[in-house]
Amino acid sequence: MTKIKILSESLTNQIAAGEVIERPASVVKELIENALDAQAKRIEVEVTGGGQQLIRVIDNGEGMDREDILLCLERHATSKIATDKDLFHINTLGFRGEALPSIASVSRMTLISRRRGDLSGHRVTIHYGRIKEVLETGCPEGTVVEVRDLFGNLPARRKFLKSYDTETGHIQDVVEHIALAACAVQFIFSNDRRGVFTTSSGEKPEDRLQAIFHLDHSSKLIPVSNARGEIALSGYIAGPEINRASLRSLCIFINGRFVRDRIIQHAVIEAYGSFLMKGRYPVGALYVMLPPAGVDVNVHPAKHEVRFKEPKLIHQIVSEGIRAAILSRQKVGGPGPAETHRSWEAYREPYKSACGVAIAQTQGLFSEETVEAGVSVQEKAAPYARPGASLTGSLPLTQSSPSDLRLIGQLAASYLLCQSEEGLIIIDQHAAHERILFENLKDRLRKGGIDSQQLLFPVTLELARSEKEALSAHLADFAALGMEIAPFGGETFVIRAAPAILAHRDIKELVESALDIMASAGGSFLDERLLNDILALMACHAAIKAGQPLTVEEMESLLQQLNSCPVSSNCPHGRPIRQLYTYYELEKGFKRK
Repeated sequence: MTKIKILSESLTNQIAAGEVIERPASVVKELIENALDAQAKRIEVEVTGGGQQLIRVIDNGEGMDREDILLCLERHATSKIATDKDLFHINTLGFRGEALPSIASVSRMTLISRRRGDLSGHRVTIHYGRIKEVLETGCPEGTVVEVRDLFGNLPARRKFLKSYDTETGHIQDVVEHIALAACAVQFIFSNDRRGVFTTSSGEKPEDRLQAIFHLDHSSKLIPVSNARGEIALSGYIAGPEINRASLRSLCIFINGRFVRDRIIQHAVIEAYGSFLMKGRYPVGALYVMLPPAGVDVNVHPAKHEVRFKEPKLIHQIVSEGIRAAILSRQKVGGPGPAETHRSWEAYREPYKSACGVAIAQTQGLFSEETVEAGVSVQEKAAPYARPGASLTGSLPLTQSSPSDLRLIGQLAASYLLCQSEEGLIIIDQHAAHERILFENLKDRLRKGGIDSQQLLFPVTLELARSEKEALSAHLADFAALGMEIAPFGGETFVIRAAPAILAHRDIKELVESALDIMASAGGSFLDERLLNDILALMACHAAIKAGQPLTVEEMESLLQQLNSCPVSSNCPHGRPIRQLYTYYELEKGFKRK
């Protein structure tokens, strides 16, 4: 008697269901994709009990006749591919012919469909893979699929599902992601007979993205575009100030298909670089279009992953497009949404009292001395800040046009208060100076190396054996960073020169921190991101600190240099440099609105 047996059809369907149908959200995904392939313009999704009790998907697509309804319940029955060559030119979301039979094998499913132009439709009822009845029925054009008691015949699978709320959350993610891919289609999603969200057909991608991710204003979305040959990138990303704790809000679409692709995710994170703090991730929707032959969508049973023919090119296109989009919005005080505040001219006019008399002067706070309107108290008074180290260290002032910010003064010896066309802008002086120094250091490094200064008293450095090996292999790299380090016998090194901007700082602590960064990245200086981490560390050590009073001249110099930076929204570690309080927000807070 042979040991090898052919599995029964019901068992093979259950095995296929285990690959394709991971949870209720998988059912919703497959049914919506079928509806989109059927050219539906309106898709309604209703779930009960986290999708375990009921999933109903209604579409107004092409529909099916009786023969097609019965054929679609057979494994590997599909209208979307015919030959092996078609597998490499996939233009539809579904193509395997596994979804419906897999779903039917683990649920009580009802399928109702009417083909466009037919007078009546048909209803098929299937219980755990067995057809119970086929009836002719009246119904609208399109298809309705009802899935009840999911995994009712597989209690072990059902036991591994999460709570109703968790499973509903996964379903909502699926509907939202597909809704972002098909903005021409209207989606209606309800949970336990309560409406969750409804979209309009023909929405702009930015409007739908704003609504789905609950963004404050669509103007915060930055358009992304880049192309090379037949590969095109488009989409929208939120500014760095809008971020999340995971990658769930970064939606990637390849030829209209939502995927989780590590290559593109890495390209996006690399492009954001220091715009985001570690552990924070961007928000956006990216659409990559390329010839079907350039991507293999037949990698994962649930089609969550793809494989590119030219992954490096895709990475480069995405990284360049994202980086250019972010840099296009890096200005200290650019124009804002017109509806959020009154016109700039209105605030430049002398304020009028209730009697209509213009007030040309204001009183200095807690002072009997009058100060001209528009001039800060600090500008009128003698310089109040104690003399300190030069704001730029040994780096020269950058040439730039005056900032469009009007300096008001300094708050808590840590923040610069400025007036702009948008409203009140508060700038973190340490984060701002850190960004300025970081950009200067990068520029110096590109041009041949960072200026160094010989130490009057060399500093000795005792290292562990692993740290000694890492440092010995990269002494030339440290020299390019302005740190002259030489062996001194055993595990001891001597630091003879430090970067000029850090000549009066603790250079020993800086080198030790740099070695820690190298160790966490495997001890290589070849990676650009690792170099940026070292430069950010140097900039942080050299920058002015919170709690350090500045003169008016130093504050003005800081604003001018920040205005000339290619990046002015975040420090190299991702912390925001500025916070905006619009005139509308101020007026609302003071009950003027």
